Amino acid sequence: MPLPYVHYRRVFCDLPVEVYVPILSYLSPLDDICFGRIDRKKKAIVESYFWSEFIQLMVSYFSKQELLELRLIQAETGTLISGSTALQFLERKTYPNSDLDIYSPARYSKDVGEFLLRIGYHFCPRERQIMPFHELTEGVQVYDFYRNGQKIQLMSAYYSPMEIILAYHCTTVMNVITATYAYSLYPRTTFSQRRGLIISTDDSAQDEGRQNPYSEFQAHSLRWVGDRRCLSVKLPPMELHFTPYPITANSWQITCVRTPSLPLERYYKRCASVSLTDAALEWLGPDVSSEMLEDIFEGPHDS
Repeated sequence: MPLPYVHYRRVFCDLPVEVYVPILSYLSPLDDICFGRIDRKKKAIVESYFWSEFIQLMVSYFSKQELLELRLIQAETGTLISGSTALQFLERKTYPNSDLDIYSPARYSKDVGEFLLRIGYHFCPRERQIMPFHELTEGVQVYDFYRNGQKIQLMSAYYSPMEIILAYHCTTVMNVITATYAYSLYPRTTFSQRRGLIISTDDSAQDEGRQNPYSEFQAHSLRWVGDRRCLSVKLPPMELHFTPYPITANSWQITCVRTPSLPLERYYKRCASVSLTDAALEWLGPDVSSEMLEDIFEGPHDS
């Protein structure tokens, strides 16, 4: 007589910790997070697993101490890791010949660059960057750094780095790593359905996704970083003596615009929570004022 289902469930939930690692590696990140919701022990296993994967991915760029310094800079300045690195981390895969993409507000890009120089990276100027790094004027630029064959691209954003992320060509790469969380803005379509929405395109199939109320691509729906549709992967906490920049204050909408000269296009609207500091409002940009703030954001999900 076959054993009842509850028996197999009990056995699976009581396996040694080391047995879960290969199992988690075969699951999607969404399934990993769901597994972590079983109980506190499984949550700790999943968080430890993702942190181990993150260390493994970043070890070619930073030592453990350097990575800690980078995370502190991220928390203080709102600097993000994105691009292929964030996708690799959530996928638990390594792409050959990929580099590390770091996004920073323009006023802090010098601080991030000076950190890279201090730990041994060399600045390789682009065609129009004829001066040493510390003499370059602040602004929206891309800086290239190299060390031991590894390349880091530092990209500066006029205000929030999320402005660049939300302007990516496709939703598949809209994933970010902050000091304490990794977020995927469109996790189900990216990791489960293996598809994405191409930005600024006119296609009937993608039109259907924008109009479907159950689709992650639903138009005119207000979204924000860390909302219930995002995948939120928690990284180990840090002891901070300052309030970190609130990435969850970045919001956006997908909006379809039809004109003879303009194809379907997306724009993003930024808002902020009433609990944010003046420094955070400055980071979001001058178009955000205290009168415009709406207390509509939740913090990162503890899942």
